[in-house]
Amino acid sequence: MTNKCGCVDTSDGVNLTNGGTNEVELVGVSVYPNSTSDVLNIDKGSNASFEITITNNAGAMVYQSDTQNQTTTISMSNMATGIYSYIEK
Repeated sequence: MTNKCGCVDTSDGVNLTNGGTNEVELVGVSVYPNSTSDVLNIDKGSNASFEITITNNAGAMVYQSDTQNQTTTISMSNMATGIYSYIEK
């Protein structure tokens, strides 16, 4: 993230890592922006059924949803600063 002075500041956002899926499933999936303190967009490139799970560093599930939309927008603004993992199924 860039603050109003143009400096990069990642201290007040959340970062996501891929928490476990095989490479075949990742083809065409975009997760952005990373890092974020507002919303996270996941674009899977099709309208196929899709389950998204986000966990915190302790492994606790903080978000889970089933969707058939190509793009899913998730509010991350209520989540504590940290690193989170996402899993697509």
